[in-house]
Amino acid sequence: MRWDANQLSDDIWQRLSRLTGFLIVVVALIGALVFFKPQLEQREVLQREVVELAREYELTRVMADQRQEELAWLRSDLNYLENIARDRLDLQKDGEQVIRVIRER
Repeated sequence: MRWDANQLSDDIWQRLSRLTGFLIVVVALIGALVFFKPQLEQREVLQREVVELAREYELTRVMADQRQEELAWLRSDLNYLENIARDRLDLQKDGEQVIRVIRER
């Protein structure tokens, strides 16, 4: 098989063309990575913040439910109201001993 100069020249140009196309794709991918990396990092930070806010919301909702339940007891249960009032005013009934348990928060 004989190679003439024309075929060899065409083959080199085809290889250089493919190499140039490959390099353009690589440079475009690197450019896209550099361009989108800050946005991806910001997205991760925001996702962590959403998880934290959801956790805080759930805790606040549980506390609100507890407060609503306590309010209902205060409005309807006179024994509960009496116990809370005596506890906050440091009062006791005759013959009653009060034991306080102090918890660290």
